[in-house]
Amino acid sequence: ALKYILEKFCNCKVDLVSGDKINLNLSFVDQVDQTRDISDIDLTKYDALVCIDQSSVSMLSAKPVADAKSEFAIPNDIFTVNIDHHLTNEYFGQLNYINPKAASACEVLLDLAKEWGVSIDKELATRLLTGITTDTGFYKFVRSSKIFHDAGFLIEQGADYMHDVMEPIINSQTLKGKQFLGLVFSNLKHNTKDNFYYVA
Repeated sequence: ALKYILEKFCNCKVDLVSGDKINLNLSFVDQVDQTRDISDIDLTKYDALVCIDQSSVSMLSAKPVADAKSEFAIPNDIFTVNIDHHLTNEYFGQLNYINPKAASACEVLLDLAKEWGVSIDKELATRLLTGITTDTGFYKFVRSSKIFHDAGFLIEQGADYMHDVMEPIINSQTLKGKQFLGLVFSNLKHNTKDNFYYVA
């Protein structure tokens, strides 16, 4: 969603990078370079580093930290923007926009888009709704009723919740995903004393 805003409305060139693997059920979103970790990129070739939904610099790199000296650090000469909703955010950017009352990073991004006067078309509405839906665990982690108003607003802008969000994520599980669930349920154990189920 942020890439879409920056490219369409700000005429920026944006590269998306994630050290974490993107779930196959989200393969319909923009291509993310998952082959490189941020620590492998020459950030001096960029005008800015925009971090979204990351509460600390240590979360930016997915590489294991052998010792404190090898931990990823943002170079001093790159302007860093930090957009987040976590109460634990460390305000590591030169520009920080943190709203800990928001339930998702895309809720924060929607507020910014409205403030900037961005025209929210069907594509942007779908991207934002997907982000809100997944970041809140399909509305399990909600902090206020605002998130439902935001979801309703995005649906009014053309996002099709059932077809564009639910269907590709929930109802289009991959064979590997189904095999994994089969393995989990086949090995499920019940602790009758404390009444909980577990699998290892």
